[in-house]
Amino acid sequence: MHPEKNTDFTFHPDTDTGLLLWQASNKWQRTLKKVLDKHNLTHVQYIILASARKLNAMQKNTTQMSLATFAGIDKMMASKVLRTLERKKLIKRMENEKDVRSMKIEITSFGKVSLSRAAVEVKKSDSLFFSKVSKKQKGFTKKLKSLL
Repeated sequence: MHPEKNTDFTFHPDTDTGLLLWQASNKWQRTLKKVLDKHNLTHVQYIILASARKLNAMQKNTTQMSLATFAGIDKMMASKVLRTLERKKLIKRMENEKDVRSMKIEITSFGKVSLSRAAVEVKKSDSLFFSKVSKKQKGFTKKLKSLL
């Protein structure tokens, strides 16, 4: 038997949910990249910086591990990105008094200003990008979270 004759394979790009999600995600990421390039940040740097800001406000002992968990990213990636953010003077990594094996992470004043400026533009960009689903955005976000 020839495998191509006995297949139920169908592909409809206009209705393939996975493909549409991938295409929408790629389009959103390209749009976001243009915004963040102006601030000398990548998307993952922005996420980690925003997560550090949030965790610093919530707790006094933000570690690399707690930051990676909070942001939902791999701890090795977090480590690499944090080194870059430290070189850019956006965060400080210091010895952790509570656990010498982990580093304490703090966002710098410069990091707070940079994040605030970028966040304004990211919010505008997201509002524009998601405007077609804005009336249903809470439900849309909830459904995305259920996929995770």
